[in-house]
Amino acid sequence: MQKTVFTGEDSMAGIIHSNYRILVILERMGIKLGLGNQTVEEVATQHQLQTGALLLILNLFGFKQYNPEVGKHYAFIPDILRYLKNSHSYFLEQKIPSIQQHIHQLVFQLHDSNAAMVELCYNKYIEEVTEHIGYENEIVFPYIEQLFRMYQNRANGGPAPESYTIGIYGEHHEDIEGLLNDLKNILIRHLPQKETGNLRRVVLQELFDLESDLNSHTRIENEVLIPLVKKLEQELEPVPDNR
Repeated sequence: MQKTVFTGEDSMAGIIHSNYRILVILERMGIKLGLGNQTVEEVATQHQLQTGALLLILNLFGFKQYNPEVGKHYAFIPDILRYLKNSHSYFLEQKIPSIQQHIHQLVFQLHDSNAAMVELCYNKYIEEVTEHIGYENEIVFPYIEQLFRMYQNRANGGPAPESYTIGIYGEHHEDIEGLLNDLKNILIRHLPQKETGNLRRVVLQELFDLESDLNSHTRIENEVLIPLVKKLEQELEPVPDNR
């Protein structure tokens, strides 16, 4: 019977064998390989992570049908932010530049004005995703961190900051994956394959991999982080003075 959810008692090595893409989660959470027979719970404890937070990320990444129940597990917030921030660094510093380099090589091989559209489209995507990530890193995540500190020290923290709410972020949480789909369609449907070698297949595999990673990333934001922060905002709302 196919597994539908990971648990704290599962072997972390076994999880990797079931889905090798889980390796990126370990890297982003600072978990080193050489895991032996450790369970998810044991790995989380060793690395000072919340087991529940790690499981939420593993399950959202591993199962499309997984429906997270975040409750009021505010202690998960630092680990979730750690994962998302490190994902941003990976996208900007590793994955996106690697694809850009391969697309540039492909366009050079084709010597075709239509092929140049692929590079232009991808450069446009880079602009959009860089702006999106910058907004999250500079506005959204610092706000959440401030909110979490206030929760930890709520005896002296006062109400939540009024200048921003997570609802603003939720309303403007753009879909940054549309251009990736356009790129894939150009390469699969509309641009005749005149080049030799496997470069186009490499580019397409990288685009599909990035798209899948971004989908999981967006699910963590939409289905875990935003609902959790909304509850935290409500928790920190000042009690009305009915005197």
